[in-house]
Amino acid sequence: MKNVLIVSLFSICSVCSLLGQDYKLAKTSGKLVLNLSSVTIEGYDGKEIIFSSGRSAAEQDPRAKGLRAINGAGFIDNTGLGISVMENGTTAEVNQVASNLSVKIRVPKGVIISVAYHKVSGAGTITCKNMENEIEISTDYNRISLENITGPVTVRALYGSVNAVFSNNVRGPVSIASIYATVDVSIPVDTKANLKLSSEHGSILASADLKIEMEKNEQSDMISYGNLVNGKLNGGGTMFKLMADYGKIYLRKNK
Repeated sequence: MKNVLIVSLFSICSVCSLLGQDYKLAKTSGKLVLNLSSVTIEGYDGKEIIFSSGRSAAEQDPRAKGLRAINGAGFIDNTGLGISVMENGTTAEVNQVASNLSVKIRVPKGVIISVAYHKVSGAGTITCKNMENEIEISTDYNRISLENITGPVTVRALYGSVNAVFSNNVRGPVSIASIYATVDVSIPVDTKANLKLSSEHGSILASADLKIEMEKNEQSDMISYGNLVNGKLNGGGTMFKLMADYGKIYLRKNK
């Protein structure tokens, strides 16, 4: 009877795993490189990188059962999620295989996140939330959403907007740039930072609750309130660079 019960439980767990579409890597350090059109990444206290589907069972294609996605770039879906995951030393590289992608990834704190996507097709939102990890993002058309992060962070977007909300204990350096869209950033009032804010063809707007100590232009007696602002928050500290050449910069107090 015990053997029957054990087999039954094992079968149930296996079915749940298949339905949940989880794929796991035992990894707590190193780098995770993502070449994906859209993805949601969340930090957690664990010892594995966990990949799962962002779709419900009803949204999945029943005709695809028993098949796996392949593409012209030579990548083969080895996860059942429309992605290819390969490990090379301390780096894990994830490449997109299916065109219509919906993936969620849970990542331990010690893993560096690097996301790159430079195509128009399928460009969705890159979301990172609840993370103390170092984050690197380079995209052309994606929207970028950073929620409850600490940094360090480097973001370079071409046509997509960047929204970032920093939690306490901001760690630098921080560099966020969008060439043709807005950069909207919220930080705690007590953040110690050296600020460099620039927008060649847009405006820079900052919360009155953030007491920015402006630096004067060396070639003028006037304080620069225009397209380039250099200053300090709470005496200075973390290097904090925000740039939006053709869009606005919003620097807000994190509530």
